[in-house]
Amino acid sequence: MFRNHPVRILALAGLVVAVAVAVAVPMTAAAKPKAPAKPTITKFTPASAKPGEKITIDGKQFVHVTAVKIDNLSAKHTVDSATKITATVPKGAKTGKVEVMTKAGTALSVHLLKVV
Repeated sequence: MFRNHPVRILALAGLVVAVAVAVAVPMTAAAKPKAPAKPTITKFTPASAKPGEKITIDGKQFVHVTAVKIDNLSAKHTVDSATKITATVPKGAKTGKVEVMTKAGTALSVHLLKVV
């Protein structure tokens, strides 16, 4: 069928190479999605506060925040950025750790928030 038709044979060969490249590239170029990084708390200010007062929590990876806790009690909060959260010390809280929960994990403060 392709005898004496060099142009058709060359075009067919080019099509085969193009198909092989198109099939091979997606298989080798596929990358696994990166797991989100867990959050960390670097500090919070002030070091002491009364229930109802606001504190600022500084850290990293405050993305998809699901909850903030102070002394294991849920705290109202606003995620100001991926590195800053403003939280209100909940009623009934006593001196305790600050927690930030995200879909990627939980960050726990090293120091205690003194509730006065």
